[in-house]
Amino acid sequence: MTAQLSSLLSLLTVAALLVVLGMLIRRRGPQGFVHGLGDWSRLAPRTRRRTGQVIGNVMFAMAALIAGFAGYSRLVAGDARRVGAAGLLLTIGISGLALGLVGYLRRVQKSADRDKHGR
Repeated sequence: MTAQLSSLLSLLTVAALLVVLGMLIRRRGPQGFVHGLGDWSRLAPRTRRRTGQVIGNVMFAMAALIAGFAGYSRLVAGDARRVGAAGLLLTIGISGLALGLVGYLRRVQKSADRDKHGR
């Protein structure tokens, strides 16, 4: 097995795991998967479901970025500069998605603190 093929398979495995995790989070909501950002029981069920959908979509976007990078790096395996530039774009994209997701989760938790649901 060549190095390019093993790299492709390992990246596609990570992308597949992210797709499975995204599907689980979309179905069950964020509680149990996203720790340390507040108490999920204080959120309304509709807000929890919407938050789970947003988190699942971010997981799908990360999986698409990783799969796209795997395919592109396999196509241009001989050109190290192109693979390096694509790796940089992958890192920037995943970092941006992760930071955006943390910001979204903090905003949802702050809105839950303001809205006590009648308590």
